[in-house]
Amino acid sequence: MKREIPKVVFTGGGSGGHLSIMKALLDYLSDEYGKDEVKEKIHVVGGRVGMIGDSGKSIDERIIPSFGVPYTLIRGGKFHRALRFTTIKLFFGVIPGFIDSFAVLKKHSPDIVFATGGYVTLPMIIIAKLLGIRVVIHEQTHTAGLTNKIGARFADKVLTTFPESKRYFPEKKVKLTGNIIRAEVFAKKTKNQELTSFVKFAKNQNKSIMYVTGGSLGAHKINEFILRNIDAIVENFRVIWQIGGNKYHNDYQKILDLIKTNNLHKNIFVAEYFTEELGYILDSSNVVVCRPGINTLYELAALNKSAVMIPLWVTSASDQETNALWFKSNFNGEILKEGEFSYKEFQSAVEKVMKKQVANPATFKVGSSLEVWEEIVSI
Repeated sequence: MKREIPKVVFTGGGSGGHLSIMKALLDYLSDEYGKDEVKEKIHVVGGRVGMIGDSGKSIDERIIPSFGVPYTLIRGGKFHRALRFTTIKLFFGVIPGFIDSFAVLKKHSPDIVFATGGYVTLPMIIIAKLLGIRVVIHEQTHTAGLTNKIGARFADKVLTTFPESKRYFPEKKVKLTGNIIRAEVFAKKTKNQELTSFVKFAKNQNKSIMYVTGGSLGAHKINEFILRNIDAIVENFRVIWQIGGNKYHNDYQKILDLIKTNNLHKNIFVAEYFTEELGYILDSSNVVVCRPGINTLYELAALNKSAVMIPLWVTSASDQETNALWFKSNFNGEILKEGEFSYKEFQSAVEKVMKKQVANPATFKVGSSLEVWEEIVSI
């Protein structure tokens, strides 16, 4: 007999990785219990704050509505180790986040709060604890995000992806579950007929396909590099390019203009963000050029894909560097340091990973949605 779904608030955001685990669980629950039951029992809370300097919608605002369940977007501030005026301003946004968190939790009275990381989760975790609501955290990285480190003090249970991250949390609270991967990553078909036509045309030309992604938020430096060298790249590749929706740099519109002006639509296929197309793209791609966000690499590892990784080296605690080193050590990847490589070095890295074939080793745990869900509801 199935366990009845308790009332749960899912909270997380600020990056696609924090949202993807929620999406994977929601898909699982919808299959098991039906969409109506999930809509009645699950509420998602994300944040309104986007990237620093970006006046556009936050990624939470763009993606969470597609989940198909009730949701609330709350105010909030970000925690940054680097001290500057913008980060001080964002920090003071934490106070409204606590007010909004209290309002959401009092209104919905959940049995459990499940937090996947990101600035929006900390006030939710703390207020939940004060209201006597049980809290479960999921940590996706090898280390631990600042929010989860603090939040773990108030949580009842902490689920981790990697054994290495267990040391950052109270031992009695930790359970290793691995990460869960959304179903669309494994799909080999897409409803996007324009994309399938693009891929078919590339294969008919005997061209390899390069998938470029800076993650859900995009990566301006990677976009700049690809844009600067696009003529050389399309001599050998057809490019599928997730540009990101950052309005501050407006890369998406610039690249659309380039494609239109230079009639490159048969060479480059772009989108701000791919959703259901992702599995088809990964299955079709010969090489991936990416920011090494842990969820991106986790998905590539599960599919045994080759990657050229360009870490954002200024990130706090060098988490992307750690991710890239893990992937290179265990899978098929090369690392290039942002701003310090030439096109020739980029080309060499791409050729190297395409020639090298590595069997997929059992060096990490792909979690099951059932296991993660059972850990959430069993506290």
